[in-house]
Amino acid sequence: LLLVGEAIQAMVTTYQQVADLKSQRDSNMITEVFDPIKNTTLKELAHIEKLRKAVVEAQNEVNAADKSREKDDGVTLSGNQQATHRYDQASRALSEAKEMHKKAVIEFRQDEPKRIAFLQASTEAQLQYHRSALEAFTKLASELRTIRGNSADSVPEMARDAYINGANGYYSKPQPDFAFTATVERKASTVPGTSQFVSFVPRSLCLGEHQPATAAARTQCQALYDFEAEQDDDLSLKKGDIATIIEKVDDQWYYGEKGGRHGHFPVEFVQVI
Repeated sequence: LLLVGEAIQAMVTTYQQVADLKSQRDSNMITEVFDPIKNTTLKELAHIEKLRKAVVEAQNEVNAADKSREKDDGVTLSGNQQATHRYDQASRALSEAKEMHKKAVIEFRQDEPKRIAFLQASTEAQLQYHRSALEAFTKLASELRTIRGNSADSVPEMARDAYINGANGYYSKPQPDFAFTATVERKASTVPGTSQFVSFVPRSLCLGEHQPATAAARTQCQALYDFEAEQDDDLSLKKGDIATIIEKVDDQWYYGEKGGRHGHFPVEFVQVI
């Protein structure tokens, strides 16, 4: 549970770190990209569009004045002068509108590198965010692999503690004895509760314990984990060691031999071969 908690804490820390990176990225995008585009680029584009419409309107006025001049040509002197004056004013207005539009476009293009830099900053901010997020998750994956390895390594230790340290904290490996165990048997009866009797037999006979196997029946086993002897009658094993099982003490312990040494070792620590 402690290792699971450590893993969860590592994940929480990493995800919070990535969330902070995302918040920082969004803030940078607003101040370095969106605000400059909104406050300068879009306004200048709107101004250029307004000047372009002014050029179109001035051109329409010139065309109208030119038609009016052709219509009034030769009718009256005063009418012809008015048409000419209108045409001249429209032409000057068109020239001014074109000049202002051209100047605005030139100035806008001169600042294009700066405006493209805003867009580049957007890309750089995205790249930095993803690099940092990748680094954070790569570190998390490494931490989780380490924690998982520690968890796997601790399984034999916990299993050994479960076998050796009982609930009362003493060495609880079964020992040969002839203590008596009460065995309750029930026989068929038509009256419930009146047909049971208690007999006492030696525990070793009742459980069938400590019956050494014959030489022909002895088998070998291979250690799956390291086992360090805790008592004088334990048999230490290293992962991969081959030992001979002399007898099975109970469901938890074998008694065996390796290299001329005899002792007990946990059933779950070996595999019969």
